[in-house]
Amino acid sequence: MLRIMKNLPSKVFLTGFAVLLLSAVSGSVKAAPIACGDDSVCMFLGVFSGNDVAPSGGDGTVEDNIIAVLAGLNITDIPMFLAKLDINDSGNVSSRAGPEGSNFSMTVATDRKSGTWSTDQGNIVAYMTVKASNSYALYKYNPLASSGLWSTIDLSNGGGNQPAISHISFWGVKVTDIPEPGLIILFFLTLTGLIWATRRRSGAVSV
Repeated sequence: MLRIMKNLPSKVFLTGFAVLLLSAVSGSVKAAPIACGDDSVCMFLGVFSGNDVAPSGGDGTVEDNIIAVLAGLNITDIPMFLAKLDINDSGNVSSRAGPEGSNFSMTVATDRKSGTWSTDQGNIVAYMTVKASNSYALYKYNPLASSGLWSTIDLSNGGGNQPAISHISFWGVKVTDIPEPGLIILFFLTLTGLIWATRRRSGAVSV
């Protein structure tokens, strides 16, 4: 056996070594962090390159149009805008809430390239855009989320490096669109009362 091994060309061993090296590199790539959190609930949909310039097609805002293009939705089917969080060069956050006044907060790492976000409004977030340099990255949450991670890892600047954050925006559903247990109970009690009253009136008329 040893004699056979010695007679094998050195190229075979070099080839085997190269295969092992490529396998190791592939394994490290698969282990790369996911930008928006657990991939079972968060999906990266793609990047749109353009500095606040809407893609063609659609009448909404720049990010509405990006969602329409990358998620394959009609502009009229875009979820409701919830909030936009701007981050300045010092890492300070300013928030602009949507028409429902959703409350969002976020943390920002020192290099302004990653952090966390959350809302106290329950599971209402369906889409998140991350803006950095001249590009947007779009993520979809399924099921709806109330917190998660953000990162600019899927974006790059003119020099090919990971850029610092500019802002993140959220789209989803109204809080009032999510039935509360108390409202469901009240609905059934009201419905039961109406049925009872109708039957009572019917009985009175037949007598």
